[in-house]
Formats: sequence, C-alpha cells, structure tokens
Amino acid sequence: AAVSPDSSVAGFAERLRHARLTGELVYGDIRLTSTEQAYAVQALVAQQLGWFKEGRPRHWKLGGSPSAGACAAAVADDDVHPSGWQTRPTVLGFEAELAVRLARDLPAGSTLAQARAAVDAWLPCIEVCASRFAQATGDALLQLADQQLNQSLVLGEPLTLAEGVDWTRLGVSLEADGHGLLKQSGGHPWGDPLAALPWLANHAAHHADGLRAGDTIATGSWVGLFPVLPGATVRIVYEGVGEVQVGFTHR
Repeated sequence: AAVSPDSSVAGFAERLRHARLTGELVYGDIRLTSTEQAYAVQALVAQQLGWFKEGRPRHWKLGGSPSAGACAAAVADDDVHPSGWQTRPTVLGFEAELAVRLARDLPAGSTLAQARAAVDAWLPCIEVCASRFAQATGDALLQLADQQLNQSLVLGEPLTLAEGVDWTRLGVSLEADGHGLLKQSGGHPWGDPLAALPWLANHAAHHADGLRAGDTIATGSWVGLFPVLPGATVRIVYEGVGEVQVGFTHR
C-alpha cells in the first residue's frame, strides 16, 4: 500500500534511501519518538526503492524477545539469496536463524496453534546485518527504522520437521572455513521460534498486506551477532534440520 510521507519521518527515510543507493552513510543527530515512526520510515524506504515485485512483502525478519517485545522488518525481494551466496565484508556481521515458509495465509488474530499449522517448511538461515549510520548507535528506534539492521537473508534447503521439537535442546554450530566458532544447545530468545509469529500476523496485516501463502519469515537470532571474517566462508548447522553458508569476500 502507498505510504503518505509524514514531515517528521520523510527526511530520515530519504537519507536512508540515499544511503542504500549510494553507500554513503547517514550522519547527524537523529531522533524518533515511537515505533510507529520507525515503521513509517521502513515503509517509505521500501516504497521509494521499489523493493516488492508483487507490491507487497514476501519476506520478513522477526526479532525481539519476551522482555523487549517483538519487532519486525520486511526484506526486499532482491535481498534474499540461496546458500553459498557471497557478499563483501562491508557489513556489521551475521546471525544464525531459522526461517519458515507458509503453506497458507496467516491472518490477523491467528493463534500460535494456527501459526504452527500454517508452516509449510523450515529453512536454515543466515541474516547478514549492516547499518546505514556513520556512527554506531544503540538507539533501538533508529535500528528498527533501518530495517532492523537487515542487509540480506541467505536461505538453505527447506525441510519438513516432525512436531514436538525440543527447541531448548536443538544443536546449533558455527564454522568459518571448517574451524569451529561456536556450538550450543538451544538459545532462541523466545524459546520457541514460532512464539512471535501471531504478533507478526497482526503487524503485517496493519503495515502491509498480511502474511500470505509462500511468504518466508526469519524467526530470530539463536546466537547473537557475529563479526564478519573477510575471506571466510561461514557455515551454520542446525542438528536434524540442515545447514546454510555464506562467503565474505576480502573486498
């Protein structure tokens, strides 16, 4: 849907749009006062850059935690890539995630049980993160407006999982060029990676065209943000689910 510019957010959205087009970072003291402003900036940037070939988002990143609440950002169609994709190391880092693909529409008001039933497949996922700000900012609203620091999603092969997975015991391991970086059990901030999916159904219905069959959603980071290793190929393995990898070139 078209977004009417608000004088309090339009200038910021234009600066983020310019940063994404040119690589020139955003300088200066910027303040937002509400999540609605941040989501308005997201929508303006996406609209101005023509991110969605079908006129609506088909890919989402979902974040947050039970203590901080859920948050989300739509991801441009051209920023979703298959496992093995390579990118320049001019990014903040990467996160290990699991994504889901929907088999049917998930309308506002859906329950967690309905969200589970709507999932068609699980996909190992790496989120590549970047900031459009010249200086590091811990301002949650600015990060949210900057598409929640999303640069791209890298997706592995889809897999159907049996019900009753114990997410607190799911093995997650990270490697760089075959060298282990981390290995742990569980770690998703919500415990269950689908826990915030009903919230996203409400959010997408309000801010976009809802969640539809075929949409993919990255469901949140398992191990936090890892720094980029220039020249390395990063591999993430989810025990019993699959793996995904991304290469970071030297320049």
